Amino acid sequence: LPEICPPSNSGCAHLVGYKAVYRMGLAVTSFYFLLMLLTMCVPSSNHWRASIQNGYWLFKFIVLSGFCVATFFVPNDFNIYWMYVGMVGGSMFIILQLILLVDFTHAWHASWVGRRQGQRNKCGIFGTVVVSLLLFSLAVVGTIFLFIHYGTEGCTTNHIFLGINIGLCFLLTFLTVLPYTKKRNPNTGLLQASVICLYVVYLTWSGLTSEPVEKSILLDTFKTGKLALTSNVAGSSLATQKAVSTPAQIIEEEKFNYTYKCRPDPAFPESDRIAAYAGLVIMFGMAVYGSVRTSHEAHKLGVRTEGKSCFCCLLTKRDNPSLHGGQKVIQNEAQGVIYSYSFFHFVFCLAALYMMMQLTNWYM
Repeated sequence: LPEICPPSNSGCAHLVGYKAVYRMGLAVTSFYFLLMLLTMCVPSSNHWRASIQNGYWLFKFIVLSGFCVATFFVPNDFNIYWMYVGMVGGSMFIILQLILLVDFTHAWHASWVGRRQGQRNKCGIFGTVVVSLLLFSLAVVGTIFLFIHYGTEGCTTNHIFLGINIGLCFLLTFLTVLPYTKKRNPNTGLLQASVICLYVVYLTWSGLTSEPVEKSILLDTFKTGKLALTSNVAGSSLATQKAVSTPAQIIEEEKFNYTYKCRPDPAFPESDRIAAYAGLVIMFGMAVYGSVRTSHEAHKLGVRTEGKSCFCCLLTKRDNPSLHGGQKVIQNEAQGVIYSYSFFHFVFCLAALYMMMQLTNWYM
């Protein structure tokens, strides 16, 4: 936004962009929270509030647009409180993804091994072993990559987090292969452990990439007695490299010296932007998959749809429209919904908060 940010201020664009993301995140979260309240305890598609889920698209678009406009009138002091709300919601969405990932791996293992049919499939067992070794190899390669690029000398915090996560992965794998675990749950195996370990490595990488670059006032650098003012400092890069003759001109043009100490030094200025775009695509796919999967399997989280409505409204039976030449319906919910509408929108609330925090790197 050149009208708002002067060309000399390189951090203004990031500040305005982060504020816009917080505003849009507030609008989307508020929209889905409203839909969650309006669709609570909907028993079937015959209910009058079921149309809120399955129709009124124009009105919902107008309401969402109104939320987007209204959030830009929220005072700036609200950002700090909304950031903490986003941290809590994003963390809850990660936990939901992890729970459904465990359930998915159990179903995957049972399907391949053949325990659902009461017999073991040798080809399926071999396939689970191969996939487990492949996923474990990817987790090891990812861990080595994190140690090389994010665990350099002096990065004690990164070393602690990497060590804890690696220890937990070893503990998880060890508990999985214990005979007692097999006795309690015959469907356990290395496949579940390998998937969770790889997911933990991904979460660790996502957390380490959110670490901001360290910056120090350039004036303090001059006070250390270094005379080579125009040369590059080892292990750091100036945000603006310009040929100058006096220290006063350097301080006037760029006041900060940004140090890439505990994260990779970008090879070119657009590297962080490309990484952000790639992360956005991956994050959007995970958010959509996690939202749909979590809502569809909500009964496994203890969320069950009751057979009766919360309101005393007279309901009339409606036939399947496809029987009378109408639109073909894949899932006719006239007798009862197949998933909780309110929980579906609740998961999308958490997904919106998760995307908001990812786009802002989990900090102001």
